[in-house]
Amino acid sequence: MRLADSDDIDDRLRHAHNGPNMAIFEQAAFALFSIGELSAIEPIYGEWSKDFCYLEAGYIGQLLMDTAPDFELGLCPIGKLDLNELRAVFDWQDSQIFVQGFLGDESMPS
Repeated sequence: MRLADSDDIDDRLRHAHNGPNMAIFEQAAFALFSIGELSAIEPIYGEWSKDFCYLEAGYIGQLLMDTAPDFELGLCPIGKLDLNELRAVFDWQDSQIFVQGFLGDESMPS
């Protein structure tokens, strides 16, 4: 997904993680965000599209969490984000939804 043209991406990401996740964000080396493109799956799954996005992201997230230690990485799933800040960072369309986020670093425990 293309990043929006912005000089303040780091500040917006920091604000998106504001609150209980700030300490984890400050330690993290990277962030992963799963974004569902509903227009790609609605023709197949219709009203169940969001549900299948969440299920698929969960499966992928579990695989990432299971294999991260093999690469000496730690991942922390993030449950609370300011999605308006993320929308400002990523060039989201109305057909796209946030489904899951992770913060990671080589020193973070899984």
